[in-house]
Amino acid sequence: MCTSGRQEVPNISLIEVLAHGHWRLHCDVPGSIDAILAGTQPQTQLRMHKHGKLLVRHEIFALKQLVSE
Repeated sequence: MCTSGRQEVPNISLIEVLAHGHWRLHCDVPGSIDAILAGTQPQTQLRMHKHGKLLVRHEIFALKQLVSE
């Protein structure tokens, strides 16, 4: 069966393990890849276990400007 047009990409998440009890969550993997290839930082969540609680911090970085000579 053939379909025409663009199909919607499924929502894919990626977990980057930084250390025991610390990890970074990429909620939008295609967006993270595009940001990295464009020379900017992707929007992520930093999650960690501290004192038996789960802490979540949203990491939103300022866009870096690419300079070409």
